[in-house]
Amino acid sequence: MSRVETAKQRAENEIEFSRIVAFSDGVFAHHRFFGDIIGFDGRLIVLNLFYLAWIVLIPFSSQILGDHGSAEAAVILYAANLVGVILAGVLLFADARRAGLSRMSAEAARSGERSALVIVAIFLLSIVVALFSPELATYCWLALFFVPIAGRALGKAR
Repeated sequence: MSRVETAKQRAENEIEFSRIVAFSDGVFAHHRFFGDIIGFDGRLIVLNLFYLAWIVLIPFSSQILGDHGSAEAAVILYAANLVGVILAGVLLFADARRAGLSRMSAEAARSGERSALVIVAIFLLSIVVALFSPELATYCWLALFFVPIAGRALGKAR
């Protein structure tokens, strides 16, 4: 029996679904992902909790970065936290789509994954740079502003 067949359907379990969304919104406001979800199961809930666990670490890693921004460990901690958030999100979205629990199109999913992996690459690069110069590593993050611009430019070029 597939996960789609055993998953609880959103329409038939709106109260339970609303609780999951409310919990997610309590941790991370405007969790748009659930707008595309048509059903849920235990695995989706566990992956969502894993994703939210990474999200709740952001204030801690941000505080450490704010207090010790010139320290190699602070920059690495912050970048690693964001890599964890992004990869956990990619895993969550991909798993829901593979299980047939999301109505997101394959094209939209691929586009989102590509963008997410580019962002992960930028943060991973900043970790390597931080080993040599923590101050310079934070400038790598400026590349994040160019990801959407490059994506639009590449989309128009096709």
